[in-house]
Amino acid sequence: MNTSEKRIFKRLLLSSEETTAATFSLPAYSEGLIKACILNLSEGGLGLKFNIRESGIIHEGDQLELEKLNGLEPLKILEGVKAEIRWVLQHKSSRSVRAGCRFVNLSEENREKIREFINDQMDQKIREQDEEFNTGPNTHMA
Repeated sequence: MNTSEKRIFKRLLLSSEETTAATFSLPAYSEGLIKACILNLSEGGLGLKFNIRESGIIHEGDQLELEKLNGLEPLKILEGVKAEIRWVLQHKSSRSVRAGCRFVNLSEENREKIREFINDQMDQKIREQDEEFNTGPNTHMA
């Protein structure tokens, strides 16, 4: 069994406080726009969570266009970007549907901005963890 990581790009997992709401257009969906939360981000694409009522609307191979992004101001560059749904997952007990999407028309300039954003966020999380570790209850042990 091969358990090696197949990802080409670093992936940033967004915490619940950072989770970003997004509105997408889906050409195959006649009612217009659908909403999702961005769970993770890489230079290659997005991990999304949709409400359960969208489970019959989104399908592997569909293309979404990011129309509007709420939160995480540096990611506004993604508005207008298209992404192909690569997989859809729904657990029986879940009230949501998850999907993995690959960017299809991301410019190299925007790819670089995403890379910088991810690196900055990861650096910030490391600094916060270091600070928490250095000020935690075990830092004054003899």
